[in-house]
Amino acid sequence: MGQPEISRATQEPRPLYAITACVILALIVIAYANHFSNGFHFDDSHTIVDNLFIRNITNIPRFFTDARTFSSLPTGQAYRPLVSTSFAVDYCLGGGLNPFFFHLSTFIWFIIQGILMIFLYKKIGETCTGELFSGFVRVTALLTTGLYCLHPAGAETINYICARSDSLSTLAVVAAFVIYQYGSGVKRYVLCLVPIAIGTLCKPTAVMFAPLFFGYLLIIENRSWRNAAFRSLPILLACAAFFYMATQPAVSEHFFRSLFQPFHLTADTDQKATDSPGNGRVYGFLDFLTPPAASSVGSPRILYMATQPAVAAHYVRSLFLPFWLSADTDWEVVGSLDDIRVFLGLIFVAVLLRIALVAMDEPGNRPIAFGVFWFFVALIPTSVVPLTEVTNDHRMFFPYVGLVLAVVWAVHRFWENRNLPRIALVIIWAIILPLCAYGVHVRNAVWKNEGTLWEDTCAKSPKNGRAQMNLGLVYMAEGRFDRARELFQRALERLPSYSTLQINLGILEAACGNHGKAETFFRNALSLSPDQPAPFTFYAQFLIARGRYQEAVPLLERAVAISPAYTVAREMLLQCRAATGSATAFMNLAKETLALCPDDPRLQEQAGRTASAAAASLFLNQSLTCFREGRFESCIKAANEALRYDPELAEAWNNLCAANNSIGQYEQGLRAGERAVELRPDFTLARNNLAWSRQQIASQSHISPTGATESH
Repeated sequence: MGQPEISRATQEPRPLYAITACVILALIVIAYANHFSNGFHFDDSHTIVDNLFIRNITNIPRFFTDARTFSSLPTGQAYRPLVSTSFAVDYCLGGGLNPFFFHLSTFIWFIIQGILMIFLYKKIGETCTGELFSGFVRVTALLTTGLYCLHPAGAETINYICARSDSLSTLAVVAAFVIYQYGSGVKRYVLCLVPIAIGTLCKPTAVMFAPLFFGYLLIIENRSWRNAAFRSLPILLACAAFFYMATQPAVSEHFFRSLFQPFHLTADTDQKATDSPGNGRVYGFLDFLTPPAASSVGSPRILYMATQPAVAAHYVRSLFLPFWLSADTDWEVVGSLDDIRVFLGLIFVAVLLRIALVAMDEPGNRPIAFGVFWFFVALIPTSVVPLTEVTNDHRMFFPYVGLVLAVVWAVHRFWENRNLPRIALVIIWAIILPLCAYGVHVRNAVWKNEGTLWEDTCAKSPKNGRAQMNLGLVYMAEGRFDRARELFQRALERLPSYSTLQINLGILEAACGNHGKAETFFRNALSLSPDQPAPFTFYAQFLIARGRYQEAVPLLERAVAISPAYTVAREMLLQCRAATGSATAFMNLAKETLALCPDDPRLQEQAGRTASAAAASLFLNQSLTCFREGRFESCIKAANEALRYDPELAEAWNNLCAANNSIGQYEQGLRAGERAVELRPDFTLARNNLAWSRQQIASQSHISPTGATESH
């Protein structure tokens, strides 16, 4: 079966169409106007805020050759080089961690996606109705796009910067369809794969273009099963190759390393591919959707999958009633297959599929069928792999491209078939779109900061222990320790084995002076997550604050071994090395830290300051030890070394003064003492040593040395 004959229909007045498009664009801009200053949240911490590699745009080639650059945490190091590239560009343009530039970048790509969706929906309508320049098709495409871009459910993806991987991969799929629709001949089959290849480097969900393309040929172009399968087979094979490369970092890294090496665009070209995470194993189907830290919850796959039909029903409900949107839901996996949610979810899916099958019988209703098909295909990645969260708002972003098409097309077809007054439909849209824009504006305000985000989440997801913990962190930062403890304890009832919660309980008890309880919580965190750097680092921080440097050293060494790029642990370890007098170990660690990211001037400056301060402290302690042991020459040498790293270290100048006084070099002692007092006028010990130098010099001036005299 072929496509229906295309005829030319009466065209709607272009000015009216253009005005409608401008109004919708203005609504989108107004709706998102309050989100550009929103902060960083969730995985933004380790992929952006603490990710040293995005701070230098010259690291871009390295993103393609080393998956470890995606995150500062080993468990978060997925292979998404183009996402890291976009972060690096935003960081460069903003001159640092300026949220405005990160949000602006995401928003621009979002607008581009919206423009392409108008062409996508328009061509779908023209192909199914057989009419070119149909006012019905054009307006429907425009309003469908407007509803998608203004729906409050999409606000999470646009506000959550790390979720840019979802928006960019969805953009890639939409762009691929538009290239195919408006291209010609065999080359369009090739050209449409270009955005998919690019999108896969943002998030491998872009490969779902292959089954969607098959459905497009079968449903929209009305081809036979055999013909659709034959034409989509090359697309399927290409997407399978893209998927393999995206989920096997060793393969992609080797490819790009070979590509970049002739141009000397990347350092570390001799690094073996086996150093990258995920090498030597084939990922489970679509196991790439979230970082490993959030991809395994121990839930039986069958129970997780049995929960997903109810989740799909929740997503459809959210399209019509977006009142329960939550940044972190408290949905749980069903306990057994006889749970009522499983039964109701399956009934819902069956009804929706039945609607799609009925819609296929009439060409003009085929967009409804394809929209439903898109919705379910786009949900496959998050439905077959047990993820930490059963549902997320940002998972609606990709499926809603199809669901919105099905709903809007169904409403408009119903209106046209019954010859209902168009003015009534215009009034309905004039109410719906501004209401949606207002909903987006409200959701943006929720994402303003950690306090607003977690207060809203706890209100809508009262059973979510992680949300309670995060809200407790907000209260703890404000010094409201009793309220923070209450929330932590409530979270502990639901998440007794959550190591991050144990760490935060330890920090809270330490802040309240309950050191024994604090240490217990830190040790619990270590036992729960021995492969994560955070428990070791925060426990070491607690020990350092108590002056227990020797105990902190092995903990920090373990943290650095787990995550070499975890600079917080490195800086603490430098501090411990200095305090314990381990000069050789200290210098080696300082050099290694400075070499971690040699092309990043900010890192060099930061690490240099840390190393200099720690080295100065180390040699200052050595000079004091030598002075107490009576080794004054060694004391002078160590103090000079300390001043080489920190010329304004008043304590080192004081030690020089005291040591020189002790060996009778009062002039040198005088100069050192004067410098110490100049730096710290209230330094009593330095003032005393300076007074001694002056006293000794004054007493020596009364002794007349023997010399030649003129005779009379």
